[in-house]
Parts: sequence; C-alpha cells; structure tokens
Amino acid sequence: MAYYQFHPTVLDIPGQAPFLLTEAMRGEGARVI
Repeated sequence: MAYYQFHPTVLDIPGQAPFLLTEAMRGEGARVI
C-alpha cells in the first residue's frame, strides 16, 4: 500500500471524555456536522 488515509471522527460531549467513532457508524447514516 503506497498511501494510507486516516479520517478520525470524534464525539465530543461537554463534561465527558471524547471518543472515536468507527467508520461503520458513519456508513450506517451517522451525520458528521
């Protein structure tokens, strides 16, 4: 593989620790805003 892309998506809720969302969640219709 010559190139590798990483597209992190983080859920950041005030007062809680942020965590990564999987690509599968985005593929199932989650909206990134």
